[in-house]
Amino acid sequence: MNKTVLSVVLASTLLAPMGSMAQQPTRQRPAPEPIQLPAEPVSERSPAVNLGTVGKKVAPGVFEVDPKALQGKRLVVSPQDQAGAQRTIICLGKWDGKTCRGLIIIIGAKEDVTR
Repeated sequence: MNKTVLSVVLASTLLAPMGSMAQQPTRQRPAPEPIQLPAEPVSERSPAVNLGTVGKKVAPGVFEVDPKALQGKRLVVSPQDQAGAQRTIICLGKWDGKTCRGLIIIIGAKEDVTR
């Protein structure tokens, strides 16, 4: 056998397992469940939930609320929930340090937060 042919066969035999290792599927994060819209629109006659009941206080004046807890209901923010804070931040989703991964509601902000 020719040395060139032997070296090509040997190289392809050694590199074949490496090629299969590179083609392993990557792990993908599962898609979040879509939020189902209620059959009836939310109105002033819909059942109400209090922020203190469904919200988790993660910092002074900052609440984290699971959107599924509000599905088809009205959110009521009482003065006891605000507890003297100049502003109350409600994160519908996940509060991640200083960032809301979802929808943010700010009540009583003195400065313009749209900038």
